Amino acid sequence: MEIDNTLDEEVKTALIRDVVQLVNPVPFNRQALAAVLERRLQEYTRPQRGSLHKGMSRKAEQQLLARDLHEILEGRVPRLYGEEPQFMDRFERVAPSANYTKYCKLKRM
Repeated sequence: MEIDNTLDEEVKTALIRDVVQLVNPVPFNRQALAAVLERRLQEYTRPQRGSLHKGMSRKAEQQLLARDLHEILEGRVPRLYGEEPQFMDRFERVAPSANYTKYCKLKRM
């Protein structure tokens, strides 16, 4: 974002700070991420495999993914979809609204 004057600096700096605080990105281990990506790339490009995790059961794939994510995120868990952010500051939740569950129930009828 370009900052042309002092008002820009105040507003944009505060906006970026508030957005980062709202999103609250989970710290991650870059070395672990690189190692997992390298391993998966090697598995995918093996001539005898043809595709990533061919022959693995769905449960085994999920366990491998969970193990990889645990290693990358160092045991931290990102905020779940629909979970209220810890710091809303000047933001207001628009969707899903307080009536979201009611609408979903009506839709299923």
